[in-house]
Amino acid sequence: MSTKNVGGGNGDVILQVRQVKQALRTIYLDPGLVDDSDLEGMPANQQEPRLLSRALTAQAVRMVTGFSPREAALTVIDGVADS
Repeated sequence: MSTKNVGGGNGDVILQVRQVKQALRTIYLDPGLVDDSDLEGMPANQQEPRLLSRALTAQAVRMVTGFSPREAALTVIDGVADS
C-alpha cells in the first residue's frame, strides 16, 4: 500500500509523522526517559532515528501494558548487551 493515499494525501501523512515524532520527543526524549548511554560519541543525525525507535517501542509497550512512560521506557533494551 502506498503512503500517498493514506490519510487523503502525502501532506497529511507528513503532518501525522511530524505529530507522532513530536509526541515521542515530548513524552520520552525530552525528559530523558530513553537510555542513550550506548550512543555517546555518535553523530546526532545517527542518534535521532535510534532514539525515536526506542521511544516508539516504549509507546507500544505502554499501549499494551498500561505502564507509565517511565516504566515503559525501562523495558526497552538496545546495544551490545541486549541479546
